[in-house]
Amino acid sequence: MKIIKIFIFSFLIILVFSNDFDLIEESFNENNISTFYLSSFDMVTGATDIELFRYRIKVLNNQLLENDDLELRLNFSMTVTSPMIGYNNATEILSGFVKISDIKEDIIFDNTDLNINTTRIGSSIFSVDILNQPDNETIQSIANAVLQMGRLPNGEYNFDVDLIYDGVLQQSLTRPVEIYFPVFLELVSPGGSSLADTLENSIFTTYPVFQWESDYCPTCIYGIRVSEYNPILHSSFSEAINDISNLPISQSADYYDIGTNISTFQFPLSGGIDLLVGKLYVWQVARSFETTLGTNLTKSNINLFKIKSVSESREALDSYSDIIIDLIGETTYNQFFGPNGDFSDFNLSGNSILINNESVPISQLNNFSNQLNEGTISIISIEVE
Repeated sequence: MKIIKIFIFSFLIILVFSNDFDLIEESFNENNISTFYLSSFDMVTGATDIELFRYRIKVLNNQLLENDDLELRLNFSMTVTSPMIGYNNATEILSGFVKISDIKEDIIFDNTDLNINTTRIGSSIFSVDILNQPDNETIQSIANAVLQMGRLPNGEYNFDVDLIYDGVLQQSLTRPVEIYFPVFLELVSPGGSSLADTLENSIFTTYPVFQWESDYCPTCIYGIRVSEYNPILHSSFSEAINDISNLPISQSADYYDIGTNISTFQFPLSGGIDLLVGKLYVWQVARSFETTLGTNLTKSNINLFKIKSVSESREALDSYSDIIIDLIGETTYNQFFGPNGDFSDFNLSGNSILINNESVPISQLNNFSNQLNEGTISIISIEVE
């Protein structure tokens, strides 16, 4: 029985390692390009000088190179999920194969080698056949969308490649590519876009947490800039943000790098010029991502905030006392905010509150009070966390 098991195991090992060729991915979208512009490609031939991938077909059995009839086949297909062009589910839009002959050595190729006119790479002959592509109506629909935007539509593009020799699968590769062009970037807190409402533009900490909103962009790199605003010296927020910055501390840097796929950031304990009580500050977020035309840099609007003292924080809280009493009742208010309450020494540390995990200005309490008095909302329960 052991002999049979050993034989079966050995046979499986032979099968696994009996491939004559290997398809090796040497690079794939190393620059994390997320937006593909039509102007980066020749619309007639598909040619481009932007390297997106590089592959090697490695010969594992060199004796096969002596065969003049040696031929490989690369089967390929592409599926797309893109609601922008009506593909809500993964849909195959292209498939075919490439015949490769006259093979004398390993074949190294990248996408810049491939276009509709390609017949030879190195010493090897390439022949492309398309088996399946969209009908004319679908092609026209896609073309209209692409031409209107000047770029490939947002979505997920999946590429599948099989390397075949003598009818036997040698290697399979699957590669998903997310294509997107983010357009939305808006600051949430702290502060606002004007000096009109000092209360809403004020915070009570010198280490504020900055929050913003952005559309989908997993590879976007974010940076932040914080500068003092002096209405005597600066005629605009823009002039202030471009003046001496508290963050980044290096005046040769435009923004302080805070990483990718992020929407909150706290002013650091070190590495910046300290923020001071009583001062006004402006802040801005920058977002960058890679495209076939280079780096795209987007800047948010500029927000202004003022840092107030703890005593001013207490005054701000007192200004909302009547509203809080309207919302939760005087008995509950005294229970929480009275001398022995959980919040007896409570001070405001910002200018926003969380509603359903979404940050909104604290002045939103006024709206709740009005809705409560009008009977359009009611308080079900109160919990302290």
